[in-house]
Amino acid sequence: MSSPAAEGSGSPGTPIAEPGRKEPWFLRLAPWLLIGGLVVFHAANNWIWLSENVTLTGWDKPRHLAHSLNYARMLNPVTIQSLFEVMVSDPVRPPLFPSSAAPLYWLLGWSTDIAAMVNVVYMAILLAATYGIGWQWVRHRLGLVSIALLAYFPMFYAMSRHFYLEFALTAMVALTVFLLLATDSFQRRGITLLFGLSLGLGLLTKRTFAVFVIGPVIIAILAAGLLPALWQRVQQRPRMHWKRACLAILGGLMLAAVWYLPNRETVQTLILGDALFFIWWALAALAIYFVALPSAPLSNALSAFFLAAALASTWYLARIEFVQRMAIYGYGVNDPRGRALQLDRLTTYLYYVRKLGNEHLSFVLFGLLVAVLVVAVVVALRRQGSAHRALRQVRVEAWVVMAWIGGAYVLLTFSIYQETRAFTPVLPAVALIFGAALLKLPWRRVRLGLFGLAMLFGILQFFVLSYESVNRLLPPTKRAGILTILASALTDEHLAKANVPAGTPIGDTSQGRAFNQAILGNEPEMDIGQARADNIEAALALQAATPDLGALVLECTNMVPYAADMAKATGLPVYSIETFVTWFQSGLSPRRFDNISS
Repeated sequence: MSSPAAEGSGSPGTPIAEPGRKEPWFLRLAPWLLIGGLVVFHAANNWIWLSENVTLTGWDKPRHLAHSLNYARMLNPVTIQSLFEVMVSDPVRPPLFPSSAAPLYWLLGWSTDIAAMVNVVYMAILLAATYGIGWQWVRHRLGLVSIALLAYFPMFYAMSRHFYLEFALTAMVALTVFLLLATDSFQRRGITLLFGLSLGLGLLTKRTFAVFVIGPVIIAILAAGLLPALWQRVQQRPRMHWKRACLAILGGLMLAAVWYLPNRETVQTLILGDALFFIWWALAALAIYFVALPSAPLSNALSAFFLAAALASTWYLARIEFVQRMAIYGYGVNDPRGRALQLDRLTTYLYYVRKLGNEHLSFVLFGLLVAVLVVAVVVALRRQGSAHRALRQVRVEAWVVMAWIGGAYVLLTFSIYQETRAFTPVLPAVALIFGAALLKLPWRRVRLGLFGLAMLFGILQFFVLSYESVNRLLPPTKRAGILTILASALTDEHLAKANVPAGTPIGDTSQGRAFNQAILGNEPEMDIGQARADNIEAALALQAATPDLGALVLECTNMVPYAADMAKATGLPVYSIETFVTWFQSGLSPRRFDNISS
């Protein structure tokens, strides 16, 4: 699916391989080797991490694990009745992700670590789909660059280690967008039906699935010209194909009966009761009818949407009470905790930008993304001469990816449900935008250098966040402690997400006389001597309270100027963001020893 205006342009939007030209074998093999290698790498590291960590924090993850155990038992054996029972048992969330752990339980045993490893399957889907989107946009280069970047985003591998819905949701969103683009403006019937299947399964993964795909779907519909085609058909009073309609009605009846009759007693306990049978019948019949029509973009699209609706209705209509819960916890309608959308606060609109920079990518990668994006936009504007001409050169794939991020950002911002992991499904789109911006830069060495820097930092960050590097440097009888400006602000959730071991000692400078007042009060001046004394006293207090303290880690960057004083006073090594960046930079530019004798 591409914009005609983009064809033949000199931008990275132009396909590298010419149509009909056979690509070299190594180019065809490269994506599979990279995807396979990344999946194996993360699977191995996830298993090591899961074996060494137990982090059942919060409510959601234990609830999902409990449901997965129940579903695995319900589905043994797999029957129409057991499938129906799984589909309608939870009135709060659709069942696809928890139930997908059942095969792993049956094959490998019953444990939380085994359940979390189901994310490896979704990881393969996610990386392959992201590559596919990049391939359709800019062919191999963008596909390869995007999945390499995505694989080392902190939230990507963090969520792959937890039994939350979001990682599977991210995979299903990426797969659906890939298939949407692969339909070639809904001209390819088989791919369009696969898109409808993915759309339905995505809706059965989590209710927020629609938030991430509605933008791409709208762009695809507009680009394919479906709305004018539909209006034209309505004006022409389309002829009913009665033979196909009768077959569709009969086929829909049979499918609805197979699903309804063995489970009639359960259906009657649901809110919509026996009316569900007629709704399922109608949805199935409509899907079959449009599939039976001759292949055309409009009929193909309608068949896909009715297929998705029929699949999703098995939970959304069966558990229609979810609407009330969504109104309460999504938009604050009669919220028992009194929460409301605060549209008068700037923080409401910046919440997910801050989370994207602070938790999903890290400030270094986020800053690099912003810088590259700005330069790429300036280059595009200078090359085309005007914003209007530059916009005309943007391919449909780019609009789809931007609608993926923008649509989700707007819809999530105007909801009281603000949770950092809720934004995870935009990460493939962020990686694609990052990769496309890099490829837009006209300077080859700059492109390679920035990509190499992003990958080096991402890989280094992966190991630092995945394994407790400071604790591993210490003897078994010693442990690291954290020194921060205000210990009460460093919550258990912060520590768990940073993979800090439980029970890690924490000290702060809250008892000081200058440091906290100046920093937290945003004062224009500070007594440096007193601030130094405050930091030294805090370090000594933490050491006195922790006999087995072996090292200090400075959480607050404002403490770095006093690290040497704390090390001298305590006799302990002191680590900070400055030591981390210095160590990283020393690898990029190692010291040269010119005086070595030959």
